Amino acid sequence: DLCEWKGKIYLGGSWRTKSGETAQDDPNWYGGYARLFESADDGKTWKEVFETKENGRVLSMTPWRDKLWINSRGFDLMSWDGKAWTQVPIKIKNSSVNPALGAGPLIVMGDRLCIVNAPLVYLFDGKEWESVTPGYVTCAKVGDTLYGVRDDGQVCSTTDGKKWAKVTTEAIPREEFDRKAPLGRPIKRGSIAIHRGRLVVGTGATGLVYMSALHEKGTA
Repeated sequence: DLCEWKGKIYLGGSWRTKSGETAQDDPNWYGGYARLFESADDGKTWKEVFETKENGRVLSMTPWRDKLWINSRGFDLMSWDGKAWTQVPIKIKNSSVNPALGAGPLIVMGDRLCIVNAPLVYLFDGKEWESVTPGYVTCAKVGDTLYGVRDDGQVCSTTDGKKWAKVTTEAIPREEFDRKAPLGRPIKRGSIAIHRGRLVVGTGATGLVYMSALHEKGTA
């Protein structure tokens, strides 16, 4: 993931600290480790500002409330003030289950941080967490509207992360969002975008792209 914050570029992902020939003493080498780097000179030089000792990667990041926030390994929500990191506990109100973020991207919706995951949508106001069902396998923000694709193939939209409305009348076949990684298919389950006023959904199972019908200007 790439992000700009306070005049610096941040690059996050998964890195292996050694080459294959020198990794014999590191049984976790192959899985890589979560890393985050920053550059203050337009990418000419980089400095590491975050790393983990566990396998995983920095999955998503976003500026929010004068800090940089990252989804680390799908388990930890971390905030960076430019000097130090703070881990933010994820605790849903009136629930005994502490959920994982999964591959959920971090999205700012109004005054809340919204994290979209396949089972649930998580909302964080800076103090308390709440969850919304159903979740979405993928999402994309266009202006102030967030679009999400459910695992049943329907597309919904929201402007606050809490109230979602279905925008499709015909669902994409739900098998398009089955997990096919063991069969050599992409791990990512799908993608979504708005292109020239048309809804476009890419699928992970077969790699097909679905596009809404084109309505000429002045027609309904």
